[in-house]
Amino acid sequence: IPGEGSKVEGVFFEMMTMVLRAELWKLPFTPLQRTLAETLVRYYNFYLLDQQFLGTTIQFFLDNRGVNSPSRALSNRAAYLFLRFMKSIKGAGSPFAQSLAVSFKAIIEPYCSHAPSWAASHSEIIMVAEAVGFTLSLAEVESSVRGLCVTECIGPLTQSMEALSAAGIQGQGIEGDVRVDRIGMCFEVIAHFCKGLGKSVPEMWSLFERPCFLAFSAINTCPMQLEARARTFLHCLIDTAGNIVFQAVQQSLAALISCGEIRVVISSMELLQQTVARFKGDSAELLVALLGRILPVLQQVAPMSSIPQSSVDSSFSEEVREVREVWRHLCVTTVALFTHACPQVLQNPALSAGVQPLLEAMMSILTTNSSINLLRPIVQVASMLVSGWTPECAIGAGELLLYSNA
Repeated sequence: IPGEGSKVEGVFFEMMTMVLRAELWKLPFTPLQRTLAETLVRYYNFYLLDQQFLGTTIQFFLDNRGVNSPSRALSNRAAYLFLRFMKSIKGAGSPFAQSLAVSFKAIIEPYCSHAPSWAASHSEIIMVAEAVGFTLSLAEVESSVRGLCVTECIGPLTQSMEALSAAGIQGQGIEGDVRVDRIGMCFEVIAHFCKGLGKSVPEMWSLFERPCFLAFSAINTCPMQLEARARTFLHCLIDTAGNIVFQAVQQSLAALISCGEIRVVISSMELLQQTVARFKGDSAELLVALLGRILPVLQQVAPMSSIPQSSVDSSFSEEVREVREVWRHLCVTTVALFTHACPQVLQNPALSAGVQPLLEAMMSILTTNSSINLLRPIVQVASMLVSGWTPECAIGAGELLLYSNA
């Protein structure tokens, strides 16, 4: 009915009030419950006018008539509609932040206690997690309440990951593959929770530090299927928390890099590339510092001298290809640094001094290897250095190591 949706009095308002007072959601008919859920989300603007039924509606989505329904089709749809509903009503949902956290904890309790099955599926839990995170991010929610609720929500997930990791990937009880899957699921749930929280993540970063370290550890020590999920989790944290992810775990990351595992070094550089691409010049100082830690490790465990002069890939052993790949990542990460933060590096004496070892390493690649995969990023850096240089730059004209060889 045109124009009726914004009136406190009128046909639309009276019809929605009648539907909610009739308590149709108490009837145990799945088709009716699904239709009712669709209707409540479609006409969410009713709750912006009258919030007397809002608490009951939220509970409807989260109990056995919604997310916890024995019907998989209904529970999955209810989780999706709940996410839409909470994002639609926005600030109107803020008074229910604490009750949402309690309900979410009840939903994930069997999930975190390593029960063989649980009412809500993984896909439904991650949608509910995002919806709860979004509600907690609202400006109307007090900071103290937000912190308590976040602890309530991610605490059980972190403890579950700790317990599964401590038990080992193999051993008694839950089989190794199942443990890996459960840890990966916890990463994904916390990632979607962070996605909902958005810009609220940095102010309560200490609550996410432990899951973040577990993710970095998983990249280094766990099977590939868990590594991928841990990396996705870290990407999500970087998108929401930015540089604070690396600032908070810089020592842990440096320790993992120093172990000399080429795989973890590559994964770390990929994450650094994402960080500088998103936060550009603001990331320059951190990126230079971590690349400075990575370079000595590479020179020790993967020296350029171990790469033959031949440029034919088929003639290389797997070990040689791995060495080439890690140096290629170093070159690409350096390209990302200069692409997004060249002015900051050139004009800051400390940053300029920090990149000199990187440039020297690239020079050694230029003179010892003929692989086009390695040479292309080196030429890109040379071009950016020459294009960005001015007399005011901290790096002098005679110190542009790549310039004379470009």
